[in-house]
Amino acid sequence: MTMCVRLDRRRLNLSAIVLWAAALGVGAAPFIAELHAQAPLPTFTKDVAPILYRNCTSCHRPGGLGPMSLLSYDDAHARAEDIRDAVSSGHMPPWHADAPRGTFLNDRRLSDYEKQIVTQWVEAGAPNGDPHDLPPAPVYPTSWSIGVPDVVVSMPTDYDVPAEGVIAYQYFEVPTNFTEDKWVQSIEILPGTREVVHHVLVFARGPAAAPAAAPPPPADSGAPPPTPLLLRREDQGIPDDPPGPDGKPAPERDMGALIGSTAPGTNILTFPAGTALKVRAGSVLTFQMHYTAKGHAMKDRTSVGMVFAKAPPEEEMRANAFVNGQFVIPAGATDYRVPSE
Repeated sequence: MTMCVRLDRRRLNLSAIVLWAAALGVGAAPFIAELHAQAPLPTFTKDVAPILYRNCTSCHRPGGLGPMSLLSYDDAHARAEDIRDAVSSGHMPPWHADAPRGTFLNDRRLSDYEKQIVTQWVEAGAPNGDPHDLPPAPVYPTSWSIGVPDVVVSMPTDYDVPAEGVIAYQYFEVPTNFTEDKWVQSIEILPGTREVVHHVLVFARGPAAAPAAAPPPPADSGAPPPTPLLLRREDQGIPDDPPGPDGKPAPERDMGALIGSTAPGTNILTFPAGTALKVRAGSVLTFQMHYTAKGHAMKDRTSVGMVFAKAPPEEEMRANAFVNGQFVIPAGATDYRVPSE
């Protein structure tokens, strides 16, 4: 029996070769040798550039948050080993959940196949390839990706980002002036100077509501009551307001619920059809800004844009942040545990 088989080592794994050879009653070694002899090596233009364009260049581009651009072959070739190490370790693209890939709709992690392509490309000497195979470079919007927002809320003034040093979190409060509750379908945060904006959290605090009646105390189980998780001003880097007329300290600042964020690798939040996020009438937005000095002074005035739902949703979406305000590691401690649920 004579067989003619075209092999592609990037798509046929070793286990498949062994099983296939066993089914034919022959050894796998000849097929493996043929695999290495004939399979084309990955090139930048045909194989690696599409991976970088889909997953990396939203940050790694001129003016982006990443420390270098990866749009061109010369850019990627100069950092080939760094790219391989970051990709193979899972450090890049940034993704902090450890659930299996595919659990989240916006999961940015590379597939095993994509990691294999990048690794093989670097180990082969990072060849460029045929220029005709290079796909068009992505074009990134300089304005809104959600389309024209129904409303834009911006920081009240520019913030002067210094050239050097570690910058404490900055907080800016802006009234929405909404006269009625709004159902938000999409929300996007647009940094004024993206190069120095590491991440942003936007909170919405509605008008103060009447205090709810206290629930009846639970039956005594003999266990100590749970420790409340408090988020104090000092934990957030918020300076204390001056004391009131009576000389008492100002009350803790309530920023409200988290409604949107932008961070390396993610930005736009669009809710599925039939769902939306409510921003109450009279809400005040708080921008929590994390700036990163880039060697020369810059100015930033970040904005948040919202697209409203066309009709009230069937389900209300709610977002929030889970914070352990009691997380403290004593100075000099090693292997220190802070249990929490």
